[in-house]
Amino acid sequence: MTNKITDIQIIQIIDTFKISGDGIYLKKFHIQRTLEAFKELGAVVNEFSVRALYQQIEDKNLHLKKEMKAKITFDSVHLQNSVCEFSDIDLLPVPLTLEISKNLFQLSGRGLQNYKISKRDYWNQLLKNAHCFDVIGVNQDNGVTETSRFNLFLLKDRIFFTPTLDSGCINGVFRRYLLSQGSFEMAGSQIPITEKDIAASDIKKYEIYVGNSLRGMHKAVLI
Repeated sequence: MTNKITDIQIIQIIDTFKISGDGIYLKKFHIQRTLEAFKELGAVVNEFSVRALYQQIEDKNLHLKKEMKAKITFDSVHLQNSVCEFSDIDLLPVPLTLEISKNLFQLSGRGLQNYKISKRDYWNQLLKNAHCFDVIGVNQDNGVTETSRFNLFLLKDRIFFTPTLDSGCINGVFRRYLLSQGSFEMAGSQIPITEKDIAASDIKKYEIYVGNSLRGMHKAVLI
């Protein structure tokens, strides 16, 4: 049985988002995910305090003249000790190149693996040996999951498919938002989006897109 107290002491919940003078992009979904992550971790936090923390960050940055990246590292025991760091949003490479993990397998199923946390051993190992910008994770069922930075959105027959949470992928904020909308606008058309688990061996049958709430949706190339 997992020792939740030990998890709380070792694992930190992380949230990364886009902020400008207009506020935090998709704030409602970011707060929702953070509260779910605390619950999954077994940490007892006050929902009002979490919401207040996001509001304080937003209120203190109304002066921003451009979009910035913000990263909160939460202290799950003492919420007031959480740290928020700001940085510029770097440009993505063109083309955005991906490779598929071949030797390491990601944990499938539902749990903490569906949230952004400080424990990133799997991704650190993959990226250490990567020969492109990012890597597509593969779970023990040989299904694709996500990349180290993005959720996957795979296009076929004018429908976007994104792996289910059972794959072990992060339930990203942008993913949540698009699924709540039911579609994504591309080239003036609304493209339906739905969940579907996809085998790594089948990924070449799809056009690959990646996305998150910080950067939006981008086409990627498999090498």
